Amino acid sequence: MVAAVVALVPLVGVAGPASAVDGQWYHETLGTAQVHAAGHRGQGVTVAVIDASITPSLPMLQGADVQIMNGGRSLCKDPDTGANLPATGEALTFSTSHGSNVVATIVGTGAGFDGQPSVGGIAPDATVKLYADGDPAIDRSSTCAGLSDAIVQAVGDGAKIISIQRSGPIDPWTRQTVAWALNQGVIIVASLPAQPGSLSSVGELNASVGVQAVGMDGRVLGEGTTQGLYPVRKTTVAAPGVNILLQGDLSTHDWTPTRIGQGTSFAAPITAGVLAVVWSAHPEATPNQLLQVLVAHAIPGDPDKVGHGTVNLLGMIADEPTGYPDVNPLIEQEARFDGDLSAADIAGAFSPDPFATAPPATVSPSPDSSGTAGSGSTNGVPGWVWVVVAVVAVLLGAGVVVAVIVIARRGRGGTV
Repeated sequence: MVAAVVALVPLVGVAGPASAVDGQWYHETLGTAQVHAAGHRGQGVTVAVIDASITPSLPMLQGADVQIMNGGRSLCKDPDTGANLPATGEALTFSTSHGSNVVATIVGTGAGFDGQPSVGGIAPDATVKLYADGDPAIDRSSTCAGLSDAIVQAVGDGAKIISIQRSGPIDPWTRQTVAWALNQGVIIVASLPAQPGSLSSVGELNASVGVQAVGMDGRVLGEGTTQGLYPVRKTTVAAPGVNILLQGDLSTHDWTPTRIGQGTSFAAPITAGVLAVVWSAHPEATPNQLLQVLVAHAIPGDPDKVGHGTVNLLGMIADEPTGYPDVNPLIEQEARFDGDLSAADIAGAFSPDPFATAPPATVSPSPDSSGTAGSGSTNGVPGWVWVVVAVVAVLLGAGVVVAVIVIARRGRGGTV
């Protein structure tokens, strides 16, 4: 595997203890208690989470349906042995903190250490399938180049909602994989870049759900601070992600206390959890119809900051998704920047070969958001070219097999 450094969307911690009331204000804003009391808790819905790594022994995850995929191993490999790294770790590192808190925002039980409160999930009865894309021993914001492999596995495992919390260069192979997942009707929810240096996000691609983070006051992450708003190329919706309760103190590497943090890393899984809850209330709805109610009931704001608006669980769940057309409302016909997907790219996407080795990330997204790519192109390469490449690869592989057989028979004095 060719390694590439990509940043997890930052977990920004604030020193000092946190209270459950302060850190889980969004449950009241979204009305989750009311929705849960009505029996809609995400049951029967699976959310695939692609994140760094996890500590499954934490109280907030005990009793939650969290399945660690890929045989319990990370998609990252040990550079020395080539073996897959573990997906789990007991020590509190940036990697385990990120993955554990992200998963808990979806299915967390709310139970902390010594009877203290912790992170409670939006969809506590949903199933989370975790595809680890990090090293649990790493205490910094980096992952490996396993995103495309994780998406392929998640779609193959039947996921209809995928939550991705990372940003970085999107190579052509990952872009093609995203196109195929969208072609299969999968809802891809992804956190948007939150600081300079986060080069791009899957959430900025056509038809995906790019999520921005907002606080209790409705202000977008970074708004009114010296950091300011980080410009992104597309925002679909906004969701709670500022002043969020998190488990563990990163400064002391102690899991026991809680803290207040922020980041689009939490806004994305909260949005995925909202979709799971609505789907549990309306199991006959299609993924496209879920997206229809997501945008129809989003609370409006500045489109440049919150896209269609802020997610509105109560409005979504009170509606009837099956009354909407079974059409993805997020698909735009033309690509909006160099490296974006067009509607033709998505419609013509083919299944990635699970036995193929993903090409190295040699193409970086253009920093100029005003650039455009023609219809049917993937990072400037027409979609049909990928099909031709795949066919040629298969034919070459078959030719190699025939040649080996011929040489082997000739070596034994046989005939062809």
